[in-house]
Amino acid sequence: MNQREFQEAKDTFQYTRILDSRKPFHKLRKDFIKYFSLDKIAKMKIDEFVQGKQNRESFCYGLERTLDPLGKITGSTCDKFGVYYSDKNHEYSFVNRFGADYKSAFRTIKKCIVELIEAGNIEDYDAIRKNLISPMFKGKILSTYFPNKYLNIFSNEHLDHYLIGLDLDTPELLKKDAIYKRRVLVDFKNNDPIMKSWDLDMFAVFLVTQYPK
Repeated sequence: MNQREFQEAKDTFQYTRILDSRKPFHKLRKDFIKYFSLDKIAKMKIDEFVQGKQNRESFCYGLERTLDPLGKITGSTCDKFGVYYSDKNHEYSFVNRFGADYKSAFRTIKKCIVELIEAGNIEDYDAIRKNLISPMFKGKILSTYFPNKYLNIFSNEHLDHYLIGLDLDTPELLKKDAIYKRRVLVDFKNNDPIMKSWDLDMFAVFLVTQYPK
């Protein structure tokens, strides 16, 4: 897509109509973060967190399934959550970097989520990068709690695709953590005469549906 085509795509993007159609999703997001406050996250039980126990009110189900229209994290394994319930084995499974057993891993994960949200609030990118939570899950948490700060595109491959297509890529940037790639895209939006007033979610919709075709 050349500059003329890019400009035309922005000019013809049906921003208001699409924004109105997405209001129900943003209501769900607000309800989610109101319920899962920092205090609630710190105190939640494992079955309030895990995917795999048919609990549609759980933290992981809410982020992955209920809020799927606001950024997809489906398609990858449940390992991304750190702890999950295996229907096949009828037991809790966990990622070793979080602890020696599922109980200690879950305690670590809760602490990491709280620390991630606190770091996200002050835009401490170094702390965000060092956080043990998996990149895709980390990105979904940040964009859910801070939709005006963090872009809701999580695939590293997709981020590279847009950076290259928009001529924002450098060899150094393509090697960096996804959090920095999203920040470059956000800065690009905020410096554009038309897109600077757009919600980040709408910028993501534009990228996915319009550019590049």
